[in-house]
Parts: sequence; C-alpha cells; structure tokens
Amino acid sequence: AWGPHPLEGPPATLRKKGSDEKAAAPCQFRSIAHQLWENEDHAPIVRQRVIAYLEAHPPPIHDCEVYVSPSSLGGRLGDSRPGVTTVGDDVDAYLAAMRLDTSWGDATTLQACADVFKVRILLVTTFDEQFELVIEPEHEPATQEIWIGFFAEMHYISVVPA
Repeated sequence: AWGPHPLEGPPATLRKKGSDEKAAAPCQFRSIAHQLWENEDHAPIVRQRVIAYLEAHPPPIHDCEVYVSPSSLGGRLGDSRPGVTTVGDDVDAYLAAMRLDTSWGDATTLQACADVFKVRILLVTTFDEQFELVIEPEHEPATQEIWIGFFAEMHYISVVPA
C-alpha cells in the first residue's frame, strides 16, 4: 500500500491536490459538481440528472446494496458508520434509494455521470493496483475531462491542480 490518500505515492507525480470543502455525503455528486461548475452546492443537480438518466436507461442491478450516511438513519452524532439499504436485483428500489440525498454514489452513478455530462472521468484511487482509472461515456465521445479522487469504497473528492 502506498498511503491512505489518493494523491500520495505514485499519483503525487500528477501535480494535483484534493478539494473537499464539506467532506460529507453526497461526496460523489459534490465532487462531480465541483469539477463541472467549481461549486459543490450543485450536487443536487448532478444527482437529479443522473437519476433521470438511469430511469431512462435502467442499469443492470444484481445483489446490490446502497450505502446511506448515518445522519439520515437517526444515528448518534459522531457515528460515521454508514447504513445499508439492500435492493437486490430491483432497479426501482435502487433508484428510490439513490434519490435520497444521503445515499452514496457508486460505480453505476459514476458511469451515469460520465454519460450524462459527456465527461471522461480520471479517477485517482487508493487501490494498490490500478490507482488511476478512466471512465468514459458509453454512447457519445467525451467533451471534457474531470479529475476525481477516490478513497476506496468510502469517499470521493474533487481533484484540482496543485
């Protein structure tokens, strides 16, 4: 392992740094909004557009769980453990869970972001192998690139020039 931060170790040569103003859910949608409009507050717009896209293009869902921030579960202050909504193979249940503003984005919503906004997402991760991943729009060419950092399975950040 090269470190707990996606911009330490080999990716440090990218000359990028993380921008994470609020460090809370919905971090994937906030990171995308920050990259597109330099404003995390547009995260609800990102989520709405992604959900509309997924309704029109239902994704394959198999044995799926959606993570939800603890604040929406009535958890104690300081309890950072996420809750889980099990949706199995039910696309409608998945979309209903993803509509909640405390649900975490996942690989499906990240691909939908690439498709909706026609962006190439350069994902810098904390994975030991393949710490740089590229997500391309599936149906149209990308019109721009955005950089996102990913603390594996837990948190997304916007990545900006250092």
